Amino acid sequence: MPPRSTQASASSSTTPDAEIPVFQPRARRNPASAPASAPQPVAPVRQSTGMPRSQGNDGSRPPVSGSPRPAVAGTTRPVARPSSPGQSNPANPRTYPAAPQSGSPEGAPSGPRGPQAPRPRRKKSPFRWVRRVLLLILVLLVVWPTYLYFLVSGNLDRVPALSEMAETPGVTYLVAGSDARSPDGIPDDGTEGERTDSMMLIHKADNGQAVVVSLPRDTDVEVPGHGHQKLNAAYAFGGAPLLVSTVEDLTGLKIDHFVLVHMGGVERIVDAVGGVELCYDADVHDPKSELNWQKGCHLADGKTALAFARMRYSDPRGDIGRQDRQRQVIAAVVKNASSASTILNPIATRDLALAASQALSVDESTSPFALGKLALAYRAANKNEMLGTPPIADLNYRNGHGAAVLLSPAKAGKFFEDLKNGTLQKEQLNQFTNGD
Repeated sequence: MPPRSTQASASSSTTPDAEIPVFQPRARRNPASAPASAPQPVAPVRQSTGMPRSQGNDGSRPPVSGSPRPAVAGTTRPVARPSSPGQSNPANPRTYPAAPQSGSPEGAPSGPRGPQAPRPRRKKSPFRWVRRVLLLILVLLVVWPTYLYFLVSGNLDRVPALSEMAETPGVTYLVAGSDARSPDGIPDDGTEGERTDSMMLIHKADNGQAVVVSLPRDTDVEVPGHGHQKLNAAYAFGGAPLLVSTVEDLTGLKIDHFVLVHMGGVERIVDAVGGVELCYDADVHDPKSELNWQKGCHLADGKTALAFARMRYSDPRGDIGRQDRQRQVIAAVVKNASSASTILNPIATRDLALAASQALSVDESTSPFALGKLALAYRAANKNEMLGTPPIADLNYRNGHGAAVLLSPAKAGKFFEDLKNGTLQKEQLNQFTNGD
C-alpha cells in the first residue's frame, strides 16, 4: 500500500475534472504546501449542463469567469468582484461597468436632454378614403331612400277608391286630375263643381308592355245609378269609388291603384324639379287658364306649366289637344325627376318628395313603391311612344248633356282587350273612325 503522504500530495496538486468552470481552485492557506511563486490561472474547462446560456438585459452573454470584462467608455472606475463568494482574486479581477444614469443611454454621461428630433408623421392610408366613399354610398342607397319613403308615406292622403271587381292580367293605374276650387287650387275655367279635369290609364301588362291611355273627360259613359253622363261627372256624383267603377265598366280592366292629382300641387312639383321644357306651335293668350305663350319651346315654371296643361278654349282640338299637353307636362316632370341632377341632390329629392306627396291622394293599398313603379311605367310608355287615346267615333256626340265624345263601338272593345293582354299596337292609338 503506497505511503499516505504520496496520496495527499497528489490530491493537493491536481485540479479535479468535475470542477465548475466559473470557479477557480481555492488557494490553500498552509504556507508549507503553497508554491513559492503566484499561482497561474487555470483555464476553465467547459462542462455542458444541457441548459442554454443566459443573456443579460442588453442581449449580450455574460463574461466567462476568469477573463476580465473591459470597462465601457465613460465609466469612472471598474468594480472588481471575486470569482467566488467570500474570496478575492487580485490576480484576475472581474470588472463591471457602472450603472447608467436614468434617462441617459448606457455609458453616456448624465445631463440635461438636448432638443429631440420630431417624430415622423404617419402617412394617411388610402383605405380611409375608400371607407368614406363606401359610407357615403351606404347613406345614398339605404338611409336616404328610407327617409324619403317614410316622408312620402306620411304625407299621402288616403281615400277609399277600389272596387271588388275580379283581378285582370297586368297592373292598371287610374290617374285623375282634380279641378277642385280651393285657395291653393286653380282659377275657374268656366266649369262648376269638383270634377276630374283629366283621366289616364297606365297599364303594365304581364309581358312588360307599358301603355298610357288618355280618357277624354267628355267621354259618353254609363255611370252606375245615373244613366248616360260625361265621364268627369262620375267623380262629382260619387267621388273616387264611383269613378273607378265607371272606368272598370268602360274598359273591362280591374283598377289596382287609384291616384288623384290635386292640380294646384302641380305647380309645386314642377318647381321642385327646376321647371320643365314645353313646346306648343302657336301663340296663346287665354284669359280662363291665364296662359300667355309664344310659339315654340320654353322652359316653364310651375305656374306656367299648370296653365299650359289646363288650357283648352284656345286650342282648336279642345279636350283632345289638352290631353296631349297634359301628357307632355307629366313626361317632362318624370324625365327631370329621374335625372342624375335631381337624384344626387338631397335637397331636390326632398323637395320633390314633399311636393308630390302633398299633391296626391291615393287608395289605401298604394305605397310609395307603387308610385315609383307608376313613374317607371309612364317613362317606358313615353320612350316607346305608346301614349294616346282609344278609338273615337264622334267628337260632338249628343247624349242629352251637351257635346260628348263617343268611343268607337266597333273598335273600342278590341282596343281594351289588346291593352289588357299586352298586344296593343301603336297604330291602334289616336284613331278617328268617323262614326264607326
